[in-house]
Amino acid sequence: MTGKRWSFEKGLFGGAWAWPEYGQVALVLDGIAIDNLPVKVYQWAQDKLEADWLYIGTPWEQVKSKSPWLVYLDAPNNPVLNRFLEEQAVREAGYLLVGADGQDRLTLAAAMRRLLQVERFDGIPELLRIGHPDIARRVIGQHLLQGSGGPDWPFSALIAPDGVEGQWIYHERKSAGLMAPSAEEPALVVDDKLLQGFRQFNQRQSVIAHLETVGESGLAWLGSGTRSDHVQRITIAFDQALQWEFNTPRSRALFLELLQRSAIRPWLEDTLPPALLAHLNGQGAAMERLDKALQAAQPLVSLPSAVQG
Repeated sequence: MTGKRWSFEKGLFGGAWAWPEYGQVALVLDGIAIDNLPVKVYQWAQDKLEADWLYIGTPWEQVKSKSPWLVYLDAPNNPVLNRFLEEQAVREAGYLLVGADGQDRLTLAAAMRRLLQVERFDGIPELLRIGHPDIARRVIGQHLLQGSGGPDWPFSALIAPDGVEGQWIYHERKSAGLMAPSAEEPALVVDDKLLQGFRQFNQRQSVIAHLETVGESGLAWLGSGTRSDHVQRITIAFDQALQWEFNTPRSRALFLELLQRSAIRPWLEDTLPPALLAHLNGQGAAMERLDKALQAAQPLVSLPSAVQG
């Protein structure tokens, strides 16, 4: 992804971004990643909370407990920001957003509420997880700030954590100057690039979710390396699984079990033995073919089951 990067070790203010002289700085918190966020955000604020609960006043209010929050920050030492940096940034549970010069909080909140849903198909609204930094980097960072989609949106910068790489990513508006005035509120236009980005986000989340369940034996199969290395290796294995229509969480996990039993590491260009390929390429539904291959594969003593951990 584009954007200026620096490591978590350098801290939020150790890279390309500094607290701006002008423009409202806000912290977006993900209500899906942070359990019981409405209670926690008030606790973190120490009775000094200025924020918008973004699902309130929208068609999604009935699931407001999972709503993202837009917390307005008055200074770099804000207690909510401090708690986010200490506990939540590495979990990718939010990001920082800077408003364009001259844009007030009401305008920022209204713009964020317009990003709560998209219509990939006419007349069918879908919730967009705009509280997650990976989605925000694709929608706000790449599409609105640095792409062609955002000359009328009231944002000037986005600073988001990448927990896989252990880095901060900074996107800023590609054109200098004030935001051009607009007679109408802009709408998010979903193009093919954004749709591809949404698919990549879903796959990334699936890979991370699987990695979090892997035990010591699974890590031994993945080999030495960083969290980023392991994510890349599982991604390669998941991509290979699609060749045989293994596209559910269970079928992907069992396919990785098959690879581990067979001591096959696709990222090293290993290939499954012909006997197992015959089952995978045979007749029947995906899970039926996979089950036959698993029965034919002999578990290795040195590499216990990935499913068992």
